[in-house]
Amino acid sequence: MDESGFSIGEIEASKCIIDARIRQHLQAKPGRQEWVSTVECICADGTSISPLVIFKAENLNYQWIPASVADEWMFACNSKGWTSNEHGFQWLKRCFEPSTRDKANGGYRLLICDGHDSHITGEWIGHCMDNNIVLLILPPHTSHLTQPLDISVFGPLKKVMASKIVPLISTGISRIQKVEWLSAFVQAHAQVFNAQNILGGFRGAGIFPFDPSNVRGRIAQPS
Repeated sequence: MDESGFSIGEIEASKCIIDARIRQHLQAKPGRQEWVSTVECICADGTSISPLVIFKAENLNYQWIPASVADEWMFACNSKGWTSNEHGFQWLKRCFEPSTRDKANGGYRLLICDGHDSHITGEWIGHCMDNNIVLLILPPHTSHLTQPLDISVFGPLKKVMASKIVPLISTGISRIQKVEWLSAFVQAHAQVFNAQNILGGFRGAGIFPFDPSNVRGRIAQPS
């Protein structure tokens, strides 16, 4: 599992060169940007579980959620739109554990994540121990090499999101609404979270099939 952040209304990172002598007001991005985070989890069998989407808001407004969203998706909010210890634990308890319980059929489940503070609280670890969840923390600063989501899912997801948002930005609107962003995200999520990308991520990380050389081969050798 891992988190990914998005700025509502922002497409892929880019640079724009302009003539400093031009005295004209230019709008680089539509209106005030808002941050939204998603918590995602994929499985080595090529499947995924529904995400937790965290908006920047004091209270959750269900008018932001279009009809195209599956009932299994979860939503939350806070003052920044970032994940937190509480959001992490709620995801573990309300999303991961019930969604994977039947598949485990009473056995153990392996949960792979990085060492973010929200993944190593006593509450998080205790819930894993109580529910036959084996916690594996990735080595620090290795997510680009060892996190399947970073290897073959999050990159394509942001590219597809950019293609969905561009038509809205091109209309010259001052601000993209949460419901518009979420509608685009639902489409992009369905397109990117497929077996090919998911299996490619586990294979690229050398996790499944187990092949550490996949990681060693991408580490720059000292000259």
